[in-house]
Amino acid sequence: METNIMIHDAEDAKPHHSHDDSQLPDPTQVHIDDHLTSLSSAHRQYLLQRHGTLDLDPMPSMDDADPYNWPTWKKTTNLALISFHALMATFTGASVQCALHEISLDLSVTTQQASYIASLVIAVLGIAPLVWMPLSDRYGRRPIFLLSLVCSLAGNVGCAKSSSYATILWDFIQPFELATRPCVLLPATVHSMIFLLANIFVGFEIPQLFAERFHLDEQQIGLQFLSLLVGAVIGEPFGGWMSDRWMWLRRQKTRQPVAPEYRLWFSYPGLVLSVVGLVVFIVQTYHASSQWNISPVVGAGVAAVGVQIVTTVNITYAVDCYRSDAARIGVFVNFVRQIWGFIGPFWFPQMLTNVGFLGSAGICIALIVVGSGIPTIFLQWKGQSWR
Repeated sequence: METNIMIHDAEDAKPHHSHDDSQLPDPTQVHIDDHLTSLSSAHRQYLLQRHGTLDLDPMPSMDDADPYNWPTWKKTTNLALISFHALMATFTGASVQCALHEISLDLSVTTQQASYIASLVIAVLGIAPLVWMPLSDRYGRRPIFLLSLVCSLAGNVGCAKSSSYATILWDFIQPFELATRPCVLLPATVHSMIFLLANIFVGFEIPQLFAERFHLDEQQIGLQFLSLLVGAVIGEPFGGWMSDRWMWLRRQKTRQPVAPEYRLWFSYPGLVLSVVGLVVFIVQTYHASSQWNISPVVGAGVAAVGVQIVTTVNITYAVDCYRSDAARIGVFVNFVRQIWGFIGPFWFPQMLTNVGFLGSAGICIALIVVGSGIPTIFLQWKGQSWR
């Protein structure tokens, strides 16, 4: 994100003696960024040599180890490694979901009981960062990253060798302190509710419902998840680059710092898309015959677009509010999302059975409105006074 910093010449800053108000300088045009004026000459020279400009936000430190000062190739390589590792962590759970029916037969349990294996993965993904974060702060990111790779490998091999259904605390308090900050807690709530219903619900019900209704095998079921991948890829530029552009254009217009709450306008299209996609998925699955058709999968993809927009906008908003706590915010939001997502699969099937598909669609809409829509409105209304 960029910040346009205007520093007028001394001559422009002199008061005008004319009584014509139109000759007075616009106050919004005389904004001097506090961070820029507080920089030492050595720091300014360092930034100019490294970046070729002082028009930077956030403002990098005078340290080659600062990731903001890394060369592009190093940033790209680091992003690729983290993205691949995150992909594999999610793939672990998703690969189980595709074969829930076969796993249930192999372990002699119901399909819902087999789904708890994948649900446990969701819970661990929420808890594990509470262990890894303080360790990485103490010993460094790279050693812990390599250790986590070894643990992932060992865990996957162990699961593959398990033959029965029945067959780790550190600095927990620090991230949970963020629960007392509404500008972190509410975005986490908004994101978690959308993630639960428009991602977890869809992801867990596809293997169970599609295997029963369309008689798809595990490979065919796995292909249905491409809709979620495509939706996430489409949604990310809207929640990321376009919301950044939205903030930049506002700064260009006002010549003033933009309140983080302005970014939340981008959350509403994501909420709408999540609701629409989720309803299409549920209703079209309900009306489907024994012959597979693409309409429920299209709904799942639309919901995934909305989830990605809401996710990126809300997490970025929380970090914009407390940039020095960016790492802790990521851990806290992740914990809330994963634990909330862990609970869902225990009541999804019962909801569909007891109130039916159409009733379930109504419940999901109500939960999104109460858990995501209303908190977003409150954040825009009171967020600036809460910080």
